[in-house]
Amino acid sequence: MDDDNLDSGFLNISLSDSEDDGSDSSSRSPVDTTTCKPDEPVSRADRRNALSESDFQLLRQSYRPKVENGDIYRTIKIPLDPAGAKSKPVNQELLHAVEELYFFRRYEEAVNFVHDVLMSEGEGGAGLLEEDTTKLLRYYQAKCSQRLLQARARGARGPVDGAGS
Repeated sequence: MDDDNLDSGFLNISLSDSEDDGSDSSSRSPVDTTTCKPDEPVSRADRRNALSESDFQLLRQSYRPKVENGDIYRTIKIPLDPAGAKSKPVNQELLHAVEELYFFRRYEEAVNFVHDVLMSEGEGGAGLLEEDTTKLLRYYQAKCSQRLLQARARGARGPVDGAGS
C-alpha cells in the first residue's frame, strides 16, 4: 500500500466518550443524588454512579433474578395499584402477559385479562397506565377477539390461525 494514502488523513477518525471531561472516570467519587439540592445540576454519569461500592455489594448480594416460566398473567394483581401502575416494569409485565396468551393461542383468556386490566384502570381513575400500553392492550384484545370469531366460524374444521391442513 502507498504511504501517501496512509498520511493523507483519509479515515483519520478520533473516537472519544461524550461524557469524557478529561478526568479519569475511575477517580470520580459517587454522588448521593438523594441529598442534592433541587437547583444543583447532577450529571448523567453521577446519577449512574450514585451507589457507593459497599451499597452496591449489599444490593448485589440480595439480588435475585426474576424467572418467568409462563402464565405471567396469573402473577399480576388486579385491580392495579395506582401508585405503581405508571411504572415501566408494570406496563411491560402487562404487555408480556397478554403477548404470552396471544402467542400461545389462548385468545379467550387474553381477552378476559385485558378486559379486567382496563376495567381496573377505570375503577381507580382513568389513565393509570401509559397511553402506549393501553393502546397495545386494546390492540391485542381486538386481535384475540378476531381470532376467537374466526375459530367459532370454522368450528372444528381447522386450526384458528389458518396454518396446517
